[in-house]
Amino acid sequence: MENLSLEALLDLSLKKPIVAYFIVEWLGMCFVLDTYMKEMEASWQEQVSFHRFDTDLLDDWKDKFSIQNLPTTLLIRNGEIVYQFEGVRSKSLIESNIRDYLG
Repeated sequence: MENLSLEALLDLSLKKPIVAYFIVEWLGMCFVLDTYMKEMEASWQEQVSFHRFDTDLLDDWKDKFSIQNLPTTLLIRNGEIVYQFEGVRSKSLIESNIRDYLG
């Protein structure tokens, strides 16, 4: 679980693109996404920084990022959210999104 301010997260994305994903541990879809992200983090750690947020523990993040549904994933680069999706997608599609939006 992360405990960063919104500003800190956006600042970090100036150095390295970020995949930030928002979950709750008790929801099955979130468990699947979390598993995919942990697997991808091992492959992408040189190019992308992954940050996991449990919204049950950090409720203010839902408001700061205008998150309505869980899970939600944000791709952040150069201080801006460049892509956002809700729900779970296949691991290969998520990796394709990372390549397309984050280089």
